[in-house]
Amino acid sequence: PTNYTHAENVGICYYTAQKFADAIDYFKKSIAVGSSTTGKSEYYLGMSYLSSGKKLEACNTLQLANAKKYPDAAATLKSNCQ
Repeated sequence: PTNYTHAENVGICYYTAQKFADAIDYFKKSIAVGSSTTGKSEYYLGMSYLSSGKKLEACNTLQLANAKKYPDAAATLKSNCQ
């Protein structure tokens, strides 16, 4: 429970399988651990929200990923959150 990468990897599996509600749950768990500095969980949480039609939540979460300098976060924000 203290290793965020396990929840993050499960989230990536669900995201890839297009099971976005499950992916959201696992990315939230990963972020809750609080030790990640990469922004990957925040980015994919934002992408899961976008894929679920939740634009406001997506843009807020993508801002967090961008603040952590996750690659593609800035471009995704620009194309989806303007």
